[in-house]
Amino acid sequence: MVGLISGIILTQLIPINLDAVAQAAGDEVDTGPSSEAAIRITLALIGGFSADLMYRILNRLVEAVQSLLSPSALRDPNLDREAVRTQFQREQQQHMQTLSRELNQLQQQLLAQDAITPQEVQRLLGRFSDQLHNKD
Repeated sequence: MVGLISGIILTQLIPINLDAVAQAAGDEVDTGPSSEAAIRITLALIGGFSADLMYRILNRLVEAVQSLLSPSALRDPNLDREAVRTQFQREQQQHMQTLSRELNQLQQQLLAQDAITPQEVQRLLGRFSDQLHNKD
């Protein structure tokens, strides 16, 4: 069916001017109705065998007209807001897990040393504070 329709479309869309073809060829060509009918039949056969190509062309044409007539659907801002909120919560949770791990390591270091100087405690707490402020 698509081949039949594409053949008909080809014969109707492509203008046939046999006089111009004859002049371009420099020959005396019979430009009567039988020659025009033969060319239209040939175009219909070509259209029938190229049904897939014609279907793609017509489909793209319909999509182009549709895009002109109906604007694309706008995204719901609430969905975007929820996605950002979810991403923020996920990153916040990962950051809290990292800080918790670092705090546990600091606690292990303090418990592992018998005699720890106040300077060493200050250094370890400073390093933890740096990690707390740098969210990398």
